[in-house]
Amino acid sequence: MLLLVSSASAQGPGENVGNGRYSTYNYTVSLQDKAFWTTARNYPPGYFVADGTGPNGGGKFINGDDFHNINGYLMHIVGAANQGLIFPVGSGTDLRTLTTSGSIPVNMAIATAWMVGDPSTTLDPTDYPPNATHSIKALASGIAAVSPSGQWDWFPQGGSVNGVTVTVSIPNMSDFASADKLRLVGWNGTQWIALGTEGASTNTENAALSGTMMNGVTAIAIGTTALSSCATISSIVKTNPQNTWKTDGAITLSGLTAANSYAIKYSFNGIVQTWTANIVDASGNIKITGFTKGTYDNFILRNTDTGCSTDVLNGGSVVLTD
Repeated sequence: MLLLVSSASAQGPGENVGNGRYSTYNYTVSLQDKAFWTTARNYPPGYFVADGTGPNGGGKFINGDDFHNINGYLMHIVGAANQGLIFPVGSGTDLRTLTTSGSIPVNMAIATAWMVGDPSTTLDPTDYPPNATHSIKALASGIAAVSPSGQWDWFPQGGSVNGVTVTVSIPNMSDFASADKLRLVGWNGTQWIALGTEGASTNTENAALSGTMMNGVTAIAIGTTALSSCATISSIVKTNPQNTWKTDGAITLSGLTAANSYAIKYSFNGIVQTWTANIVDASGNIKITGFTKGTYDNFILRNTDTGCSTDVLNGGSVVLTD
């Protein structure tokens, strides 16, 4: 049985738990009772603890939303066999719940936190060694990609999690993959592996995605068995330079989603150019400027938020003349 000592106190209008400390509740707590709920995220992190051995089902945190969530770590002490929990974790401004259900051993503890950002560079303080990273390029067979939007740290102690069902609320994945190709994935120390079967309710904000947990997994993310096209280009318009020596030519891609960020790479007269950063304007266009006379082809458009990419011209080319 894990024994945790409550060692945090109210900090002004909210609650904060420092490094290596625990704030334990064995009753139901409304997150809307405080302005914020935060814990240390670096090694060793702090934890709010939902003690499932308390009365009426034990501790739990309810009424979570985008402005009332645990910005850090929540730990659940399982007080009865198969006792699941809704973990209302998030970033402080974005709720990303994780829910456990199914076969869960009594007296074990499970902790999680939503960690925004690419797992390749975002440190995981509960992994071994502490502050490890999880490359989204290390993929088991059958996984086409892992979203760089974020991950749920997964830190079980005192029992087996084989067979535990985990359900998460996803960010908007409409530019990453279709709903039927989404799949929960877990980091097993060397690569991302599939957890359960593919398929989500939708690929939009707060849709549910479930998987079946395996021992040895230390983080959970959103993967796919097949990437969606980043975008559908409705038209490509060229603007020729004024003469051979001018660099005032341009190519405009239309039909994109306003404010999305893309990196674009292409070849000029057979020479591959470097990636350039572009933001879609309010009209849904990206205008690439600085072109001179020549042949431009092999365009690749990559969404810098989701990581998916597509061949903009489908093997075609744009020829600028003076």
